[in-house]
Amino acid sequence: MAREDRPEEATPDEGADDNVFELVQETKSEEPFEYDEDSVNLAKDFKAHPEGRAALKRLSDKCTTDFSMAWDATEKFRKNMADIWKLFSGVLEDKAPPFDKMSNAHVPILMENTIRMTFRQAYELFGNWTNVYGVTPIGPDDEKTAKLLSLHGNWQIRKRIKDFKRQLGHRGLLIFDLFGDVTCHSYWDPQRRYNRHEVLTANEFVCANAHVSTMPDYSDVSWVAKVIYMDAHELRKKEGRWEDIGATLKNMPPDWDDAVLTRELRDAVDKTIGVDSTAFEKGQYRIIQYEGWLNLPGQDRDRYCQVMVDYTTHNVLSLGIHERIDPYDKRRYEFEQKQFQQYQAAQQELQAFRQEQEATKMAALDLAHSTDPNSDGPAQAIAMARAVDEMPPPPEVPMPDWMHGDPEAMPREPAYVPIRMFAHGVNIEPLEGVIGMGTGQIHADQNKAANIALSMFVDQGTLGNFKNWIAKDDVRFAEKFTIAPGKIHKVVGATDLTKDLMALDFGPASPQMLQLVELMTKYGNVVSNTPEVLSGEAGKSGETAQGLSARIEQATKMLSVPTGKYADFLSQVLENNAALNAVFLDDAEFFSVNNHDPELGALGQQMISVGREMYDRPYDVEISADLKFTSTSQRIAEADALVQMPNAVPAMAGNFAFIYEAVKKSLEARNRYDLVAMLGGPPPPPPVFGAPTSPPAPPPGMAPPGAPGAAVTGQQGGPPPPPQGAPQ
Repeated sequence: MAREDRPEEATPDEGADDNVFELVQETKSEEPFEYDEDSVNLAKDFKAHPEGRAALKRLSDKCTTDFSMAWDATEKFRKNMADIWKLFSGVLEDKAPPFDKMSNAHVPILMENTIRMTFRQAYELFGNWTNVYGVTPIGPDDEKTAKLLSLHGNWQIRKRIKDFKRQLGHRGLLIFDLFGDVTCHSYWDPQRRYNRHEVLTANEFVCANAHVSTMPDYSDVSWVAKVIYMDAHELRKKEGRWEDIGATLKNMPPDWDDAVLTRELRDAVDKTIGVDSTAFEKGQYRIIQYEGWLNLPGQDRDRYCQVMVDYTTHNVLSLGIHERIDPYDKRRYEFEQKQFQQYQAAQQELQAFRQEQEATKMAALDLAHSTDPNSDGPAQAIAMARAVDEMPPPPEVPMPDWMHGDPEAMPREPAYVPIRMFAHGVNIEPLEGVIGMGTGQIHADQNKAANIALSMFVDQGTLGNFKNWIAKDDVRFAEKFTIAPGKIHKVVGATDLTKDLMALDFGPASPQMLQLVELMTKYGNVVSNTPEVLSGEAGKSGETAQGLSARIEQATKMLSVPTGKYADFLSQVLENNAALNAVFLDDAEFFSVNNHDPELGALGQQMISVGREMYDRPYDVEISADLKFTSTSQRIAEADALVQMPNAVPAMAGNFAFIYEAVKKSLEARNRYDLVAMLGGPPPPPPVFGAPTSPPAPPPGMAPPGAPGAAVTGQQGGPPPPPQGAPQ
């Protein structure tokens, strides 16, 4: 917060000055407030100084106020999430009188379409967990490093991070499709000692309001906040790193049904499963993790900070400047530093050459004066001096452009940027604001309309099947009424049954209600593009295989866009994972994989080492899924068509590099990575189209062409036999 935007309150300096004048002192007795910006927890340093304590109080008020206002502002969104979940799970609210005795039917439109879409997307993105993504090289000499990082990253999310598949592969996708807005927080877990990626809902996350937010890392909002629920034993493990843990533990944790931070979605899920959270004795402590721009004392600009605040006591448990060196700007700095060193070395070499040239020339002139003037010595010395003077200097390295002609200029130090470990993904873009919208919200209204229509159909059918009668008050059955074949029921008090009894006929149930249900179901399929054909529906009568494939392709085309948006969100999470590795990974982490790339070493099971230094670089990932939602048989057919292409194009028959890659893709489409290793190393590509690459390796037992002892007759085993009659 800027100084002029703060609420009216006495600053620490003003309070200190008042105390000084009361004591009749001319200067303040406290030392100037100074602290180490790189400290792990500034709260400890701030507590030791009056100005720091006042700053902690101000920061605590700002963090809790911002969080409470954002929490209240998103109350309606959280209720909508709970309502959508109730329709998704089929657990409906009881009807209020006078409709409480009527039917409460449910049509699973929301669940059916969401499950179809989510499962298709999960299989497309994570069907091959051994190769979810690849690391993009950042230079021509970075190919091998990128492959190593790809192997390590895929091994890490598959084996090391235990809940990555459930968090991003299932939970995140369901929230993305159902609610349309998903957030993931990446952090280092010191207890488990590996990276964590926690998918959050509006019950655990809020952020500052913005006119429009489109950045995948929330960098276009001023602050974000996460609710961390912790047990007492988890708080005790923070002793030594967090402050005021004892003050927090003196208070009992809030109850599960505490009304301060109501969690509508949690209550809806509990009701669906059949869990009563209020039966538990106590809940968990609530810690607010606040990350945003703050005005700290002693700083000439706002700094991006991370603050941990106990929501009950408002004590600041931890405070730190949450910034790091920009990896892209660091690479620029290293490149400029290398240019500067080359320029300096060239200048020093040029200066040394000129000094040596001048010294040699002066030595030659001195020799000319010291030798006999009547000899050839003076002339030879002068000629040598002229030759030395005319020697060309070494080539001069041009001054780098960033120096702008100033020989004293130095490379600009790399800039510090905020550490942003929150990733944001939206299904349908918000035209205004931050929160996106999902297809689940659209399906919810369709589901409600279908439920009403089906309930009306059931109620009307019930009334039609159970007729009611109007009778005179003196008409009654002569005996107990029982139903039996051919039984005659006697009535007392009736003179004319046709007049004394009248049936109330409500009519049969209207089939239009079922038509409305079918219409809503059809609209649901259209909205999410998840027709029955995606769940294995048989083809229509007389439909060819190509027609069925065309219908599937048309449906999956519309699934590719939202899946691609989730892939962008996943890419941000994986980049955050790399940023954590650059800080917390060991100097050398060993992992074992089935390595089928001959360029990286021995084939088969291989032990590979990767350290955090390899991650300290610009990092970009590429999701391996092609997002075309093609079937396995179709992928195999497309890969096999590429293998046959050299037979159709004669100019490609000798392009062994293309043939190698085509056969490799065909084996990968079959998930036969073990056979890829049998191909050996890839041959180099041809310089121009049509030019053959290096010839393939000869069969076993045959020497390569041109080698000593190579066979020229096509027979194996050595040179051709000598002509008949020649000496053996």
